[in-house]
Amino acid sequence: MSLVTINDLCFSFGGRELFRDLSMSIENDSRIGLVGVNGCGKTTLFNLIKGSMRPESGEILRAGSCEFAFLRQENELNQLQSLRDEVLASRPQMLALEHELMNLHKIMEKDSSDAILNRMNQVQHEFEAMGGFTFETEMKLVLTSLNFPEEEWDRSVSGFSGGEQSRIQLAKILLAPHSLLLLDEPTNHLDSFQIEFLKSYLLKNTTPYVIISHDRYFLDETVTNILDIRNKSIKRYRGNYSAYVMQSEENRRFEEKQWQEQQKYIEKEEEFIRRNLAGQKTKQAQGRRKILSRMDTLERPDTMDKFNLSIDSEYRTSKDIYRLRDVAIGFKDKVLASEINLYAGYRDRIAIIGPNGCGKSTLLRILLGEMQPLKGEIKTGSNFKIGFYGQMQEDLNNELTVMDTIWELVPGMAQGYVLTFLARFGFIGDDVKKLVGSLSGGEKARLKLAVLIHEKPNLLILDEPTNHLDVYMVDSLEAALSEYDGTLIFVSHDRYFIDKISTKKWVFTGNEIIETNDNLARIMNSLAKKAIDVPVQNKAVKLKSEKKKINPILLQNKMKEIELVGSVIADFISEKHSLELEFTKPEAYSNPENILRIKSRIKEIDDLLVMKNSEIANLEDEYLAMSIED
Repeated sequence: MSLVTINDLCFSFGGRELFRDLSMSIENDSRIGLVGVNGCGKTTLFNLIKGSMRPESGEILRAGSCEFAFLRQENELNQLQSLRDEVLASRPQMLALEHELMNLHKIMEKDSSDAILNRMNQVQHEFEAMGGFTFETEMKLVLTSLNFPEEEWDRSVSGFSGGEQSRIQLAKILLAPHSLLLLDEPTNHLDSFQIEFLKSYLLKNTTPYVIISHDRYFLDETVTNILDIRNKSIKRYRGNYSAYVMQSEENRRFEEKQWQEQQKYIEKEEEFIRRNLAGQKTKQAQGRRKILSRMDTLERPDTMDKFNLSIDSEYRTSKDIYRLRDVAIGFKDKVLASEINLYAGYRDRIAIIGPNGCGKSTLLRILLGEMQPLKGEIKTGSNFKIGFYGQMQEDLNNELTVMDTIWELVPGMAQGYVLTFLARFGFIGDDVKKLVGSLSGGEKARLKLAVLIHEKPNLLILDEPTNHLDVYMVDSLEAALSEYDGTLIFVSHDRYFIDKISTKKWVFTGNEIIETNDNLARIMNSLAKKAIDVPVQNKAVKLKSEKKKINPILLQNKMKEIELVGSVIADFISEKHSLELEFTKPEAYSNPENILRIKSRIKEIDDLLVMKNSEIANLEDEYLAMSIED
């Protein structure tokens, strides 16, 4: 059964045609990745599916019972609410039923009439159907796995950072009632452990979803189909992202061959027509011209997903780049890591890895000279020309156009040079006239890369460089960095990017930073094993005192225990509802022994529920404790 069917959809935005005769469907078991170059209309398609935008022509058919939960990249949180209330706001109907249940319990103390009992049963069944009895547990699992311990739930949303607010928004969307999940770049602002949790959470649930993501590992692990937006239309590929890459490349070679053969045929026919239109074979020439005019000419396969991002350095640095000896980093009231002894040399490619908040960006700021270490010594080499890429591109001038941003770097160069250079980053036509302040996150990221590459740095320091880039630009960036002849130090949570680019890794673990050449999978497994070896009681103490970071990889078995107890609780509640329903039947009161039996069983269930709720609370405490890295 299709949840959404799109037939012959056409849509333009800002005078630019995005879709022409686009058709697709989303089934009730879909696990889809949506890909395409930045600006091709991926987010617009989500808005059309949800109904936030209307097509110019064509139709979008939605199943009558389909509820959408749409994670946008823009912040849509109420800044005045607490974290707890903002997440609970995703379930307004459930909250209304819970409020009514509380009122009915109070009324029943004075009035236990059939009408009240019937309403109580109806509301309880509706509340249970919405997952009301297990929602608190589900909320705790999601929020703690996204690094929001329960003691932070009453903080105002406005008190959290931008990245934290993105995670709150993700939690709210995951916990909202839905029959179709639309996720636009869900892994932005997540660390590797949180990405692992999100992957497990999506695969555990049966709800269908469509994901826009630049994270190829995440797409490989979570989707079974890829929808590729290309040339204003869409094409479906079976399999994960890696399978799509192979299939699309084969298709492109085939389409390129067909286009070339048709071009040869057209050139041959046009040459015949030119030579014979006024000669003895005039009728043949006229006939061939008529055939050509009726021919459906093929468009050349789109190659805009290939970008030339070669990165050159103007001159080389010294052999030694950084040497850290007994360094401690952090702030006066909080040491993030200490006893740091690390070395970076010429042409090293170093990935800095660790959970959100561990100190990765702080370390980058110290290497850039924007902060001083709390103690220890940092020796730097010489002859540096540093190129820094931050997450927000704050140093771009919003008042300039895209073209003027580059032209300002080379005021003496011709306009043609600037336009040719920008075309390498996907800025063509009217794109170069856009104000920087009007650009999307992906466009700003590409422009910042253009500025960075034009400056020819010999030391690149990058903070989450793949965020906001589409998968094609990430591929091109990887290729450029692989050939880069300078030194690279970067923070990233993109597994493919880390393993392909880095020659070594600096890994935050506890309050240490270790150096390793292992791939990311081995590193995460090692951290998981190290966390398991620490006694649970010690971890619980650390949770209260230090609020350390969460490692969702360790939590799957504990989560299953919690779900099993939650299932038992749900069964008890269902049995209690059935027994209470017996009180609404007149014949029940003709048998006093049966009434006593029902009351006795209800009391027994209440006692069991108290015990099981205590058990699940203990399991949740263990869950929280086990989630702490040592």
